[in-house]
Amino acid sequence: MRRRDRVLRAGALAAAAAAVLAGCAIPLPEVEADPPVEGPQPALDEPRIERVLDSVAAVLAEGDAAADAALLEPRLNGPALETRLAEYALAQATAGSEDEATTPQQLTTEPQVVAVSQSETWPKTIFVFTEIAEGMNTPLLIGLQQDEPRADYRLFSWVRLLPEVTTPATAVIAEGSPQVAPDAEGLRLSPVDTVAAYASALADTESEQVATFTEDVFRTLVSDDRIAIAESVEDAGEYSEAYAADPDFVPVSLQTADGGAIVFGAIGSTHTYERTIDDSEMTVGGQIALLAGEAEGIEVEESVTASYHLMVAFYVPADPETQIQVLGAERVLQSVTTE
Repeated sequence: MRRRDRVLRAGALAAAAAAVLAGCAIPLPEVEADPPVEGPQPALDEPRIERVLDSVAAVLAEGDAAADAALLEPRLNGPALETRLAEYALAQATAGSEDEATTPQQLTTEPQVVAVSQSETWPKTIFVFTEIAEGMNTPLLIGLQQDEPRADYRLFSWVRLLPEVTTPATAVIAEGSPQVAPDAEGLRLSPVDTVAAYASALADTESEQVATFTEDVFRTLVSDDRIAIAESVEDAGEYSEAYAADPDFVPVSLQTADGGAIVFGAIGSTHTYERTIDDSEMTVGGQIALLAGEAEGIEVEESVTASYHLMVAFYVPADPETQIQVLGAERVLQSVTTE
């Protein structure tokens, strides 16, 4: 006797996150003004920052209008470009679906609070807590860098701020903020170790790294989604997830006013649906099936693996006893493979 067909709907996490974030007020960081110090000067002043942000916004608008990631390359790179490319592909794949249609994340570069690096060397860095984009419910935290002298600043990452986060104070633009090395000591964890630890916490609710972080709505939704999917396939097989820091992206960090750091990182994940029970049927539907070109769902022969890309930002305190806080996250489905 064949077991009941199981149809899995992807995208539950994204939909749930949107509902949780709706209407939440995000407290923005304060800025602390100290007397100017001698030494390295801030990378940019306010008028030049405004010009950079306007230029990035113009390129984003052009790329979004054409759904062409190549048009974004002059002003986007790294995780931001990778994510936008995946968003365009997913929007095209789901365009004909009433239930699963997606559009790229609405972005804005309009600033509320800006932190800039102070350094005599490159890269130079800007972090911006933005206004709330049209049609959205929460501000963004975006990161931009200039890789070398006279190069354009490019957007390398963004995240939606999570509800009820406490954003750390940053130095005023005229003073600038020291850049923090990926392997820097003097923090609860180095930026590199922070990203790896969060990947572990996402993968396993029993991981010893869970206690390193305050509770956050994104990690809760990941866990809840994983449990629900695993239960839905148990008559036909198994469901598993794996998370790891993106090896192609080195975390970017600026020091906060209290000696901690705001850290941007990137994580990749694989979500595998495996049919392990003979004479059973397993069908994967939703955005996963649509991205694979299977409008009626993927009939799993052996396994289906969906790969996602996650951009995440943290506040890492200097106090070794204080938990790390997740400031925001953004996740997108990138690819689907079958066996």
